[in-house]
Amino acid sequence: PTEFLSAALAACTSITLRMYLNRKDWPADHIAVRVHMDRSSEKDATGFAPAVFRRDLSVTGPLSEDQRSRLVEIANKCPVHKILHAGSDIRTTISEVD
Repeated sequence: PTEFLSAALAACTSITLRMYLNRKDWPADHIAVRVHMDRSSEKDATGFAPAVFRRDLSVTGPLSEDQRSRLVEIANKCPVHKILHAGSDIRTTISEVD
């Protein structure tokens, strides 16, 4: 399941970057996003080790360093990144089966 979560972050990042590149008409031929999730070596007060997502962006094309830096900022604005970064509240219920 954590691989699916990493894949969701990678896919969302890729789509977000592609939309931005197209809107700006920047010359990028290929985008690849790899995400790997680890557990932090540091635990919080409850003993929980938070997840650490390592995201590697690879964009081929004649982009300037300023453009590449901007792409990192845009990657951090993808919806899945925002959800993971902000945290979530999960509310569970159980239903009876008739």
